[in-house]
This record gives sequence, C-alpha cells and structure tokens, in this order.
Amino acid sequence: MADDAKRDLAEAMPALDAAVASLKNLSRNDVVEVKAMQSPPQGVKLVMEATCIMFDEKPRMVDDPARLGKKIANYWEPSKKLLNDPSKFLDSLLTYDKDNIPDAVIRRVEPYIQMEEFTPEAVSKVSKACTSICMWVRAMYVYHNVALQVAPKRAALKAAEDELEDTMTRLAQARAKLQAVAEKIAALERQFAEATAKKEQLAKQVSDCTVKLQRADKLIGGLGGERLRWQVTVDQLGHDLINVVGDVAVAAGSIAYSGPFTPLYRAALTAEWVTQLK
Repeated sequence: MADDAKRDLAEAMPALDAAVASLKNLSRNDVVEVKAMQSPPQGVKLVMEATCIMFDEKPRMVDDPARLGKKIANYWEPSKKLLNDPSKFLDSLLTYDKDNIPDAVIRRVEPYIQMEEFTPEAVSKVSKACTSICMWVRAMYVYHNVALQVAPKRAALKAAEDELEDTMTRLAQARAKLQAVAEKIAALERQFAEATAKKEQLAKQVSDCTVKLQRADKLIGGLGGERLRWQVTVDQLGHDLINVVGDVAVAAGSIAYSGPFTPLYRAALTAEWVTQLK
C-alpha cells in the first residue's frame, strides 16, 4: 500500500522537480523585469493571474472596456504586489504547501491549465520568469490531483500503521507480562530447588539419626544382661565394703594371736571375734 502511494506520487514528481529547478535558476532581475512591464503580454497576465489565485490574492474589479457598465477582475496590481520583493516571492514558490492546496483554488486554476496560451512553450516566447512560474502552477495542479487519488491509500496506510502501532504496543505489553511471569516462575523454580535440596538434606540427617538410634538401641539391648551382672557386683562390693574393717580386724587378730592354737580353737576364736564385731 505504501509502495502504491509512493509510486502514484512519483508520477507527479518529474514535473514538480523540473519546475523547482527552473525556479532556482531565476534571478532577482528576472522577477523585476516582469514587475516592470507596463503593458504585460497575455501570457504574462495569465501566469500571474493563476499565481494570484494560488496565493489567494484578490483581484481589483475594474470597468470592462468591452462591455459598458460591467466589471472585470484585474490581477495585475495584486501581481505587482506579489512581485514587490523578488527574493521573498521566489522563496514563497519554493516553500509552497503543496500537500494542503484547497480544492477551491484548484478549481479556479483549472481553466488556465486548459488554455493553449498557458503552457511553458507559449509563455517562453514572452517571459523567462513567467515560463518557470507557469511550470510551477501546472506542477502544483498535477500534484494536487495525484495527491487526491493517493489520499485514500494514504488514509488506509495511516490506519494500517496506527493499527500496527497499537498491535505492537499490545504485543510489547504482553511480552512484558510474559517476562514478568517467566521471572516469577524462575524464582519459584529456584525456591523449589532449594526446598528440595533442604528436604533431601533433612532426609539424610533423619536417615543417619535413625541408623545411629538403631545402633544405640542394639548396643543398649546387648548390654542389658551385663548391666544386671554389674549391678549384682556393685551391690556385693557395697556389702563387702561395709564388712571390710571387721574382716581386716579378724584377719589381723588371727595372724597375730591364733598361731599357737589348734585349728579347732582358732575357728572358735574367730567366730567369737566376728560376733563381738557385729
């Protein structure tokens, strides 16, 4: 669509480019020469009339010499007003807003375009400056009509571009949301991985503790019988510790005093000592 619009507009560009190039070749003196004309030729009048229309310069209404009591439009005075500042005039032609020419202006210029006298070839016989201006007026007319044909395509292109821009905006927003979701998922996955690793670590600790507990239970179970035996021994040692003084006294007495006596007497003597010690 954009290519079609550009291609259509390109058809009007050669004439426009030629007119612009021709205007750039004009000098200040070329414009002054036109303004200085006291009785301008018909070709010059036509060109300046069309130029006044393009710039919406109103004509002076004067008496029609051919029809008594009638008025006709005279554009020469407004034309000289346009030509007062040659440099400004040429610049206004070169910077003219060709994309916003009112349709009413084009309709008023159209009759001039149809005239045989309103051609660069015809005007070139009477004025160099007006030849370039004639080319410019005709180029503006052609450009406007081509632009009218292109306008629907431009409008459609603008609508398509606006829709594309809106779509791209919504796509960017969707991508941003998707990115946010993806980042959240990644964060949750990291948390899940950390929790899983922690779970596995705790499970290993539980397993190790279970094994140690089983070993401890097994060890305690294996030592259960020894504990009973050790308790009996401890009790016996406690009992023996109570009697150790008496046993030592009896033993010392036996060693010191029982030697000369008969075994029977020694036994009776020991029994007596034990009874006394209790």
